[in-house]
Amino acid sequence: MDEGIRQDLTAPTSTADGSTPLVSVIMPLYNAEAYVEAAIHSVLASSFRSLEVVVVDDGSTDGSAKVVEALAETDRRIRLLRQANAGPCRARNVAVAASRGRYILPVDADDLLAPSFIADAVAVLDQQPEVKVVRPTIDFIGRRSGRWHLPDFSLRLLARRNHIAACALYRREDFDRVGGYCEELKAREDWDFWISMLKHGGKVVRLPEVGYYYRVVAQSKRFRDRKLAAHVIRTLNIRHAAFFEQQLGGPLRRMRSWSRWINALTRPLRYRKTVTTEVAPPVKQFVEELPWRFAAEGREIFKNRNAIRRFEVGEDTLVVKEFCLPHAFNRFVYRWFRSSKAQRSFEYA
Repeated sequence: MDEGIRQDLTAPTSTADGSTPLVSVIMPLYNAEAYVEAAIHSVLASSFRSLEVVVVDDGSTDGSAKVVEALAETDRRIRLLRQANAGPCRARNVAVAASRGRYILPVDADDLLAPSFIADAVAVLDQQPEVKVVRPTIDFIGRRSGRWHLPDFSLRLLARRNHIAACALYRREDFDRVGGYCEELKAREDWDFWISMLKHGGKVVRLPEVGYYYRVVAQSKRFRDRKLAAHVIRTLNIRHAAFFEQQLGGPLRRMRSWSRWINALTRPLRYRKTVTTEVAPPVKQFVEELPWRFAAEGREIFKNRNAIRRFEVGEDTLVVKEFCLPHAFNRFVYRWFRSSKAQRSFEYA
């Protein structure tokens, strides 16, 4: 975080009556001078009053920041932060770090929010702790009109495509738990965020009333993102390999809808054997996911030709040793004439 942002964080935002806001609306801003005033006014027109609006100007080159500055002078619930251009992920993370609300709602600077959505969504999260995300029904505005027909939530579908729009209410504690938005991604960062938040459980509720208006312009991010498909799929496979293995039987493929079929056909080429003792069934899933989790998670204890890492799995602490893949001749020997070193270590243990 640059020095200018750090200095601005010392001035907390309060609601119109001076209390701490319950909801923080975070708004990345980049060259949206024509739309940002209407976007902020739509948030402030909400029937839910305990809110703040934290806008992060992501290096705009037009007059967007000046529009927000003028609005902030008239309403203490609005706050403007600035950063050099770093993308919407960084802007959202900075906005959440500066915010104070228990609930977080991302709103894009060229979209509009319906007056009742925040109040209705807060009521769901307050009353249903098993719900992690409340999303609105969405209509298009701008160069396209009509309903944005998104399917009901399922993990299986989330593994193939993102069907939760960026504008959805969630708890700050869940944001902190997953580490915020992944700044490695140049597109579809909300897809990665929802996978991180929901892959281990949690319900998603969609409100029936139209709560959000998504603006389609000539260069809408939704269409620019399609050009970065290979980068997105590669990054998601690195970050969520175990999730895709569980839901798709292998990695997410470029032809996303065909991922399960392709993985089923190629599974015989990906020989993998898992052996666990009958006295330790709770760790079975962890062991099955180790090929993807070992390098990305855990704390390294020892590293030489082989590596030893420590993992916290529920209430258990597991120490795992990695064995390098033997050369081709030994692999043949281990399969037919002798147990592998890993197998023998397991048996001796």
